[in-house]
Amino acid sequence: MKAIFYHPAELCPRPSGSGIRPHKMILELQKACENVYVVAGNSKERKLKVREIKKNINLGLKVDFIYFENKSSPVTLSIIRLVGIAFPFPCFFDLFFLLFCARRGIKIGYYFRDIHWDFGYIYEGVVGWFGVILLKMFGRLELMFLKKFIKHIFVPTGAFAEYLQNKYKIFSRPLPPGSDLELCPAKNYSNNNLRIGYVGGSGALYDPRTLFSAMSLLPKSITLSYCTRKTEWELVKSKYQLPQNVRIVHFSGNELIDFYRNCDVTIYPLPPAREYSRMAFSFKIPEYLCAGKPVIVFDGTAVSDFIINNNLGWSVGDNAVDLANLMLFLANGHDEILRKIDNVIKFRPQLSWTNTVRTLFEYLQLEACQA
Repeated sequence: MKAIFYHPAELCPRPSGSGIRPHKMILELQKACENVYVVAGNSKERKLKVREIKKNINLGLKVDFIYFENKSSPVTLSIIRLVGIAFPFPCFFDLFFLLFCARRGIKIGYYFRDIHWDFGYIYEGVVGWFGVILLKMFGRLELMFLKKFIKHIFVPTGAFAEYLQNKYKIFSRPLPPGSDLELCPAKNYSNNNLRIGYVGGSGALYDPRTLFSAMSLLPKSITLSYCTRKTEWELVKSKYQLPQNVRIVHFSGNELIDFYRNCDVTIYPLPPAREYSRMAFSFKIPEYLCAGKPVIVFDGTAVSDFIINNNLGWSVGDNAVDLANLMLFLANGHDEILRKIDNVIKFRPQLSWTNTVRTLFEYLQLEACQA
């Protein structure tokens, strides 16, 4: 079986954040397929690869399917930087290539990663009003294309699929991220202590005020290690007053293994008050769970539904008092944590990238090559 993996952006040599998924999907597709032709890079690099693949297809190359892994911003909008200034311009050749494939009977699976542009508050302090208008316009152009030409559309969660169906009448299926992080059992358990870990963003979408307020109500024996990108933290740190039991760190890659070993539980404090939070599903959730860590989440989000339905952690109201009370309960009840850890370890096999690709193949009605 031959496949094309298409990503309309450059592949980072040391991926983090949203850059992890394209790398992992390529690796898993290479295990499952005889050949995987990778199209990625800047627009010039992609055009060269597309030209070569189109030529080979016209000469008789048989391709069974193309998996398109989109970036976070609309595929129809590109950014070029001149003298340090960002200039947006329309970009449609990626979608034209999908049309080329569709007209030749090649199955297409399109992963629609994000719809941030539909929620202006996410871009507070990042782009101006004109930037938000551009993102919305080109994002809707992308959705119009998907609705008309693409049969197999994938999104991170079922709630995301419902949003697309209700607002844009587009059918899609959930294809959540996986993880291959090793199990990181906690060390140095201590009664009445609790070590909480967070890994993720610190911008407008991940406002940590409730979390920091809860920590300020707790004794020093309950600690939070807050791991976020240094560049992102520098932009927002002046907004927050840190309690003494909170430390800010900037780990990535293999450094996270030791980070998780020094955590008893993890937290994903995405507030449910805004609509995007009710359908978002961070790649950090499978990472937390593959590390063997139960997760604390806020009620009313797609993540809380997943965690509670599978008994993988705790869901609590989005306020400092309820959150602090839960943390006190866990600090005095390590048996409760151990029970959740047992559930997490049993659930881990379902969180692999192999399982993600297996689900993709089921949707596309494909069979992996036998090794």
